[in-house]
Amino acid sequence: MVRWSDISVIIIALNAAERLPWVLRSVRGAGEIVLVDGGSSDGTAERAESMGCRVIRHPFRSFVEQKRIALHAATRPWVLNLDTDERISETLHEEIEWTEPPEDVGGFEIPFLHFFWGRWLRHGGWWPDAKVRLVRREWASVQAGGWYVHESLAITRGRVARMKAPIVHDSYRDLGDVIQKLERYSRLGAYDLYLMGRKSTLWHRIVSPHLTFFHHYIVRGGFLDGRPGLWAARVRAWGAALKYWRLWEIQQGLLEPPPYPERKEGF
Repeated sequence: MVRWSDISVIIIALNAAERLPWVLRSVRGAGEIVLVDGGSSDGTAERAESMGCRVIRHPFRSFVEQKRIALHAATRPWVLNLDTDERISETLHEEIEWTEPPEDVGGFEIPFLHFFWGRWLRHGGWWPDAKVRLVRREWASVQAGGWYVHESLAITRGRVARMKAPIVHDSYRDLGDVIQKLERYSRLGAYDLYLMGRKSTLWHRIVSPHLTFFHHYIVRGGFLDGRPGLWAARVRAWGAALKYWRLWEIQQGLLEPPPYPERKEGF
């Protein structure tokens, strides 16, 4: 049986003091909570310590690096990976507590329930959107889709089972939050594309984003989620466009190219 006392919750954070109580209360009973702070200026690290977290301060360079540091610091048999805009639902908290995984299961996929501007998103590719988030620590690694972003928790042994109850994801608080995240992720995504030798074309910057919007809003039924579904599809399209516009800026010498970071496969 997976008891909460056997779980290390790992979180990476940057200027998330306001959201911390939301996520930390949802993992009550966890054996430990390891939070890697990337240099917050809003008291995130101090607040996390006051709420019982073990805080590691490490300057942010990439999501991949921060997540690997967090996993390396975990000590319990199981590891649960969360972001500061996510929380464990009550039904998932109970499901984890009563799960007795077979010996060949190395981890669990967990569905995500996205809350976007006042509505749960059930269409447009947003549900169930399952990801591997609970793993046996000794069988776990952080898989990198790039140098800076697209990190994910993976298992090196066994098979992946699936939980039924969801992790709740509060996607964006307001328009300012949307703009801030789009700016950050598009820049880091452009860095990855640059280091992979990709080129930015008119197709990527103009045509492809429109196809992205059409796919999520029309083909995958995002329109069924009303106005939030419309904006969610727009945000995905904007993100696709901005990433390649940032890459174009690097190629034109308008944006400083990224340093070539050391790409480690694990510790």
